[in-house]
Amino acid sequence: MATLVSICVRAVLATVFTQYFWRLVRLSPMKLGTIETLYTLRGNPLWGLQPGILRDGFLLVMIAFIIWVVPIATSFSPSSMTLKSATYTHTKMMEVPTFNASDTWGGNISALQSNSLVIISANDGEGLMAFTPKMDGRYSKASVSQVALGTMVNGEVQSATSPCGATCSYRISIDAPYLSCNKNSTGKQAYIDDIILARDSYSHTLTADAAIPHNDTQWVYYTENVLLCTVQRATFEVLQNYTNNQLSSSAKLKSLHRFVDLGSGTYPLAGMTFDQWIHHLNGDLGPRVSNQIRDSSLMTLAQAMVSPLIGTYDVDSIFYGGPDTAGPLGRKCWWLYIDKEEGIHGYRNKSLVEYTPFFAGWRVDLSQSNYMARDLFNVSEPKLNSMLLNITLSVIGRYNLWSTPANVTQHENRQEYSFSRPLALILAYFLTLGVTLPFLVLGVWALRANGVPATDHSFLQILMTTRGSPTVDCLAAGGCLGGDHNVPRDLKELPVQFGELVGGDVGSSSGLRERTFTGKTDVQSDKGETPGRELRLASFGTLAEVTSLVRGRSYGVLHR
Repeated sequence: MATLVSICVRAVLATVFTQYFWRLVRLSPMKLGTIETLYTLRGNPLWGLQPGILRDGFLLVMIAFIIWVVPIATSFSPSSMTLKSATYTHTKMMEVPTFNASDTWGGNISALQSNSLVIISANDGEGLMAFTPKMDGRYSKASVSQVALGTMVNGEVQSATSPCGATCSYRISIDAPYLSCNKNSTGKQAYIDDIILARDSYSHTLTADAAIPHNDTQWVYYTENVLLCTVQRATFEVLQNYTNNQLSSSAKLKSLHRFVDLGSGTYPLAGMTFDQWIHHLNGDLGPRVSNQIRDSSLMTLAQAMVSPLIGTYDVDSIFYGGPDTAGPLGRKCWWLYIDKEEGIHGYRNKSLVEYTPFFAGWRVDLSQSNYMARDLFNVSEPKLNSMLLNITLSVIGRYNLWSTPANVTQHENRQEYSFSRPLALILAYFLTLGVTLPFLVLGVWALRANGVPATDHSFLQILMTTRGSPTVDCLAAGGCLGGDHNVPRDLKELPVQFGELVGGDVGSSSGLRERTFTGKTDVQSDKGETPGRELRLASFGTLAEVTSLVRGRSYGVLHR
């Protein structure tokens, strides 16, 4: 914008300069050297600082300086603007990834077996049946176990490519496994001598208050917390939010449902083979099959989470205090999950629980070779269900098999300019316009007074306006080779004015023979024909050769 304004202002001032220049050479005689300097003044305004130039063409010097200063003035205008990021929000319907556990793939058994989370049996003897995985991993697909384990170890939904741009959000409804648990707490005590050694399963939260009743015998009193959980189907409304291609998810539980019977399959109709039955169904396997596949898939995800946690976990207890101090000794027991000198040496007894968020020392930093806490494990219904939901959402991005239309809100970041410092803009542009407008008025006045528009830097215009003066022609002939060093000194010092030729011999013009009279010339063609009118010539000449041009008179002749 600053460049455009600068170009426009300079173009206007250049036109004003040209019109006013031709007005000055009509008003009064000036030396040809002065006229030459004024004519080339825009190339170097510093030439205008000469006393004679300032006296004869002060306004032209001012215009030339302004033409040079305008780009500098307008260059300050960008400083008034600040580049900032703005977010534009719009919504539209799009296909987005989802999880459809009940998809039967249009009755295509091959596609169903390849894309389902569960192992599908399809034959004449067993009919169509989805196998529920066992706790030891039987009847489970390795890919599903990998997704579950990766999500558990990372503690978050696995990353997925955004379907709607870098920053966007949408809501989907999905089914996911859900654990409904009952907590059973039992108080127990254990005899110890020198070392407290407690062993229990990963799902128990152990807290202990130790006491020394008498002599050298010690007892540990602890509470055994047992979670008894059943798996159900939960329907969630999930908000998928991408920020700079990073996914974050939040969900709202809408409803809970019991599983259908997962122990039996669906058999062909009487008298039909399995292939005949599938062909007879024409792609519609019916709700019994889709519901069983749905709930078996959810059960598969639940089993994939629980299986890596199965096992026992050994811990050591440490009492803080001294032999002569009764303070905390016998009151607080801390659990140490590894030997400080040995460091971390892998999972124990087949359980991976210590590498998941259920473990209190999850994500220890490099400075920690051991970890102590009152409660080593935090296994609760909310944490279990949060992990199950994360695993289900990871399935969406991992396989990208299902899609659904959703109303997507897209946030597009754009760079925009704001006028944070308007004073810089006002000063730059309004001062430029304020200085330019008076000279624009001057140019319009000069154009009207001249009667004809002058052409800027026109060679033909110089050629046509220097014909007819014998004095100028004679002196100019001495510098016919051009160049400033060839210009005769007398030519530079010759006072001339642009006006109507009134005396002297007028040189011949191509195709015309002239007879000279005072103030006017009769024109005849080469064939001797007389046009029947007088020809007046306008040109640069000395005071004795020219007089002022008269507005309304015709000057020159048009050759066709």
